[in-house]
Amino acid sequence: AIEDERFEEAARLRDQISKVEKEKGVVEL
Repeated sequence: AIEDERFEEAARLRDQISKVEKEKGVVEL
């Protein structure tokens, strides 16, 4: 379903964002 694809896309984006935030956090520490 289209909603499932959107959900997967949103989850993927959240994954990328959390990875970037972790990298930034490590750099800041």
